[in-house]
Amino acid sequence: GIRDLSPEAELALDIISIVGIGLSMLGLVLTVFTLLAIKNLRQNEATKFHIQLCIAIFCMLLVFLVGIDRVPPDNLYEGCVAVSALIHYFTLAAVMWMG
Repeated sequence: GIRDLSPEAELALDIISIVGIGLSMLGLVLTVFTLLAIKNLRQNEATKFHIQLCIAIFCMLLVFLVGIDRVPPDNLYEGCVAVSALIHYFTLAAVMWMG
């Protein structure tokens, strides 16, 4: 299981996750700026949905990146519930904007 990993493997997975999420967040920010910068795109109704979708996915990734390893040990249950509820909410919001 995941607990059988060496410290080096855990560090590698952490780095890969942070870099991957960071690149995804950068792509989402660039997408929103592009959609807002081009006047023809900005006036399109579908563009507004795409912007909201990008914001929902960005927020989900931000909550995951900031909250996944920062749940205090003395507040483990409540912290996990809060982080998972926010991730769940933003995932549902993204799915709804895709519909």
